[in-house]
Amino acid sequence: MTGNLSGKYFLGADINAASTSTWNSGAGFAPIGDIDNAAFRGIFDGGGHTINKLTINRSGTNYVGLFGYIGSGSVLANVGLTETNVTGQSDVGGLLGETIGGSITNSYATGSVTGRETIGGLVGYIRAGGIANSYATSDVISTTTTTDCVTGGLVGYLLESSITSSYATGNAT
Repeated sequence: MTGNLSGKYFLGADINAASTSTWNSGAGFAPIGDIDNAAFRGIFDGGGHTINKLTINRSGTNYVGLFGYIGSGSVLANVGLTETNVTGQSDVGGLLGETIGGSITNSYATGSVTGRETIGGLVGYIRAGGIANSYATSDVISTTTTTDCVTGGLVGYLLESSITSSYATGNAT
């Protein structure tokens, strides 16, 4: 996918991502798309499949999740992340770190999401986008006690966006 961040992708089967815990000298999976280098601007349809035991351990990195950053018009749909272990610094979510103008539908995340600020079980930060028919049951943990930390069960920070028919359970601390 990194060779064409504007493509249309369909997940054809469930993925056991347990081995990601040892990738990149323990840093785990490298998020797809980055605000500084290249945003994902395509469509990712999970086809109702799951990605199990995804590990990302990048405590000094912003824009962390399966997708780090997606651009305007991008779509993430029909995918479940189960038993995730995602750690980043800011703009951290199980599925997505940040988007300005992207959308998420029929998707979910379970497991744990940890970061310093702007952390959500599904999405860290969303602006001018939308979430529909999605949920998170992740434990969301902030590693800071400062007042500028925003932490949420589904989304850490939402601005000029909509959420419909979606929910979150789990602990947010």
